Amino acid sequence: MHLGKSQEEHDSRVRAVLRRMVDAGMTLNVEKCKFSRSSIKFLGHVISSSGIRANPEAVQGIESFATPTCVKDVRSFLGMANQLSKFSTRLGELSAPLRELLHKNTPWIWDVAQEQAFCEIKKELQRCVELAPYSPQRETVIHTDASQCGIDALSRSVGPISEADVMFMEEVELFAVSALHNTATSPRLKELKVQQENDEVISRVLQYVRSGWPTYLPSHEILLRPYFECRSRLSTIDDI
Repeated sequence: MHLGKSQEEHDSRVRAVLRRMVDAGMTLNVEKCKFSRSSIKFLGHVISSSGIRANPEAVQGIESFATPTCVKDVRSFLGMANQLSKFSTRLGELSAPLRELLHKNTPWIWDVAQEQAFCEIKKELQRCVELAPYSPQRETVIHTDASQCGIDALSRSVGPISEADVMFMEEVELFAVSALHNTATSPRLKELKVQQENDEVISRVLQYVRSGWPTYLPSHEILLRPYFECRSRLSTIDDI
């Protein structure tokens, strides 16, 4: 995939690549090549001059996913949802009831909480926003939010404040007040250690953080992809 800020830049880059391929004796299937497109589908995303958005086909796949009947189905559903995690700041919190089913020695119980989480994730990903490219000319603000089962962050370019922005900032302020009055105690820290070791996904993340991440994430570790993408920022303190 080769981009250009103008048609001239696009054409120049394409010609340079084609010359390199000719020199290397490589050939292309013309029927599979696309040139001068205003938007393209790439790795489950739609990329255009205005930004990146979720591929409608990927969203449709999640929307039409049947109610899970076993742990394997839950893994498949969460794997598909995590591919679009960059478009939502609530996925970690919403998926908590489903991730509980992945814990070791946890009996399979699909109850109201799991069904609600399943439906809410579908609704959330149907509202995927478009991610605009970063502009160094505009001031950028990082908003962070968290809950007992997820931590998220959102980068926004400063502009007119919408009702949604105001609501989000109010939620952050409420969380900050709550965090100051609910510091973790020693018993709570011990409980967290036990829970994270029993969580199949988090325990694998901890193993990689302690021993080092591979250059490429194995295909069977798809649920770890969100952590793999930010692996340089992950660390442990007192094994947490």
